[in-house]
Amino acid sequence: RFAVNMEDGENPATKKPKLSEQSEGRSDPMEDESVKNDSDWEESCSTTSTPTVDDNVSRSDTPTNVLRKGRGKSRKAKKAKLAYKCTNYVKEDHGQPLFGVQICPFYYKCTNYVKEDHGQPLFGVQICPFYYKESQAIIFATVGSNRVTIYECQKEGKIKLLQSYCDANMEENFYTCAWTYDEVTRQPMIAVAGLRGIIRIISPVSMQCIKHYTGHGHSVNELKFHRTKPSLMLSVSKDHSLRLWNIQTDTLVAIFGGVEG
Repeated sequence: RFAVNMEDGENPATKKPKLSEQSEGRSDPMEDESVKNDSDWEESCSTTSTPTVDDNVSRSDTPTNVLRKGRGKSRKAKKAKLAYKCTNYVKEDHGQPLFGVQICPFYYKCTNYVKEDHGQPLFGVQICPFYYKESQAIIFATVGSNRVTIYECQKEGKIKLLQSYCDANMEENFYTCAWTYDEVTRQPMIAVAGLRGIIRIISPVSMQCIKHYTGHGHSVNELKFHRTKPSLMLSVSKDHSLRLWNIQTDTLVAIFGGVEG
């Protein structure tokens, strides 16, 4: 038998027994034991292996909020230190949206008020940054109608009337005012302008109008002085132009024209 197997090119050690021989009980007991072990290993693998899923079966989406373990400590949600609660609301009667709300960082308290007798609205209030009195009280000016009024804020909330100027033309309506000072005498001055487009320079020390400038074709809505050069004044008019003046030399330095200026 061994010779026949060698001639056929088969190794007797690797030759498997026939089905008829296994059924007759002629198989090797060592071979039966290895087959049994192999079957046990396959069963264990089948129980622990991942079951295959058919491609046609829909799969759930991969979660995006999977918690990842990191080296750092878990972060806890911080609670707000300040708790806000709506206690009231205000609805304005103009029916238009509100585009800005600002909270004042300083605490102010109304101690007094002044109502002028001309019955017209006040278009400008400016505090004088220059003190020409030894008491260094707060001086401010108001413009409205054809009048320019200068007040002094005293202690305990009192307001004292210092000076008042009325334009000769009753149709004049002052819209703006700005404080400056003379570079030679260091005395304060105030510039005012309005509906007629005439710019007037008033000296509170001499208590009279010392200069005036014309040139705008419409009303003047704003006046500004240079911070470091108090003689340079910029006027903004409704005629779509800006004019730069030098009140020390009484000259018009430049004209900045707008679309229609």
